[in-house]
Amino acid sequence: MSLDYRFDGIENWKEVEPHIREAFVWATMAVGIGQLTEELVPVFYGRMKLIEKINGPWWNQRTDKEGVFEGHSLTPKDVRRMVGLWTNATFKPEAEGPWLKRELHAYKLGIPKAKGRVKA
Repeated sequence: MSLDYRFDGIENWKEVEPHIREAFVWATMAVGIGQLTEELVPVFYGRMKLIEKINGPWWNQRTDKEGVFEGHSLTPKDVRRMVGLWTNATFKPEAEGPWLKRELHAYKLGIPKAKGRVKA
């Protein structure tokens, strides 16, 4: 199944850099919210921020004219800017409990298993 998206619900969406739009499209799958509304901004932000804490920044930004890039730390303003984004990632926002369980399970799968006892 393809991940379909629409930006036309976002105010002045053409002013948002393409790599940021793309990061938010993929984020809808990760956060379990397919349509970003004003009411869902705090939930969407909180989930993106948790994933950012685990995996690192969602995107990089140029920090100077030399072409140096560094990770951009997500802000509520970033999320609010994308209100109106629609994807077919899910048609009903995923409840907090199942979402958190899924994310923690995915995180746990990425942690190498220790052989024997772990010494403190």
